[in-house]
Amino acid sequence: MNLSKHEKTCRHCGQPFRPDLRNRARQHYCYKAACRKARKDRSHRIWRAKNPDHFKGEWNVDHVRQWRALHPGYWRRSKTRSKRARPERGAVQLPAKRTAG
Repeated sequence: MNLSKHEKTCRHCGQPFRPDLRNRARQHYCYKAACRKARKDRSHRIWRAKNPDHFKGEWNVDHVRQWRALHPGYWRRSKTRSKRARPERGAVQLPAKRTAG
């Protein structure tokens, strides 16, 4: 397979692609959804291997419990609250006309 000087081969699917010019030295995966997912999975595995104790242990459990106690209802946002903030359609009022005089 002959690649032009601007093309690279995707590490996941093996197809040639043109990387973003600003990032061409570091881009190794093409733009297909399956290849982007493979890149994300690989990055996640590498990160987890470097940070095996992240979000683990008694300290983190206590920290999360304290945060939840300080922020009750964070996960249960009210639907009526978002509706109240929106003005009704057609509710625009124009200023009253002045009369000369």
